[in-house]
Amino acid sequence: MKIAGIIAEYNPFHKGHEYHIKETKERLGADFVIVAMSGNFVQRGEPAVFDKYARAEAALKHGADMVMEIPTLFSSSTAEFFAFAGVKLLSDTGIVDFISFGSESGNIEELKPIADFFVNEPDSYKESLKKHLKEGLSFPAARQKALDEAGFNGKILDEPNNILGAEYLKALIKLKSSIVPFTIKREGSGYNSVDETEIFPSAAAIRKIYAEGKSAEPFLGKDLFEFYNGLIKNGEGPIFLKDFEPYINFRIRNLGKEGIESMEDVTEGLENRIIASPWDIEEKIDFIKTKRYTRTKIQRMLIHILLGIEKDYASFWRQNGYVPYIKVLGFREDAEKLLNEMKENSKLPVIVNLRDAHKILGRKEREFFEKDMVFDDIYRLACPDPNKREIEKDYSGRVMKLL
Repeated sequence: MKIAGIIAEYNPFHKGHEYHIKETKERLGADFVIVAMSGNFVQRGEPAVFDKYARAEAALKHGADMVMEIPTLFSSSTAEFFAFAGVKLLSDTGIVDFISFGSESGNIEELKPIADFFVNEPDSYKESLKKHLKEGLSFPAARQKALDEAGFNGKILDEPNNILGAEYLKALIKLKSSIVPFTIKREGSGYNSVDETEIFPSAAAIRKIYAEGKSAEPFLGKDLFEFYNGLIKNGEGPIFLKDFEPYINFRIRNLGKEGIESMEDVTEGLENRIIASPWDIEEKIDFIKTKRYTRTKIQRMLIHILLGIEKDYASFWRQNGYVPYIKVLGFREDAEKLLNEMKENSKLPVIVNLRDAHKILGRKEREFFEKDMVFDDIYRLACPDPNKREIEKDYSGRVMKLL
């Protein structure tokens, strides 16, 4: 039995993601695909447009066999920590043979040397990176220049999926994992493109369509369109960063300078700019942003402030095994044997029924689990229908099983 793993956000799931799963199964001859998917907050520093269970269900209906969650602490983190958490989760299942990821390059041999280099960065590279950061360049731009100076084609990391691909490869090396990496060339729009004319428009383009109140049916197909439309009619989405504006502003006023400074991703005096920033979320981001810091970094900062994720908390879990359990969001009925095999081989406790979590987790692991549940409660504060803003909703039912 061959099992392939995919790390994804599916924000939201669309035809390009369905293509990736299909191609992964066909090209690798995989019997099953397990997806490690972001929870309710994602790596670009935004809330997911639809919640994790909806996105997992969409994936299971369109080719995935099991979806497990990358908890918010890591799904809202930098590319490096997001990628490492995802790879480690797949590795810790004890049953994944391959990891498949989309990339603009489509050539894993282009990405491997960069991943190898990042594992053992020489002092000359570190000094070069530091120099370019001091010049006021953003981290991506400084890294590209430093890579060029080290003899690589730094431009390859202009593309976000290439960046993640290199991070996945780096994580596999660091973990000494036996999982074999495989990449499929990304088709259609780029990751950040908002072009709505492509055959496979990006998730960013689809989110933009929803934000503007337009119909996404031509870009999703009838089935996915009707599925998401049902969520919208039910008052469960779409959800955007703007919807958290009052909560983010409350947290900023409540935390004060020292509290903000302690939050994950807040660096180098930015707490002063954050405190002085205007109420409107777009104006706030523009006010805080500098030449050195990307919009995505500022958004991650604001998400961590909203959720109260402190530097010390994030550092503790990065140094102590990353995600301490496997939380299954859903699986197909014909993949139940996959779940049983994972339970037998996993290096981590496997949570299927959330009510069992307290029985199988240790004290620290339970604290992590409970904190992640609170993050989900905060996410639901932005549901368009006030009646959908329940707390501890996850406890209300068992894991999703699809026929």
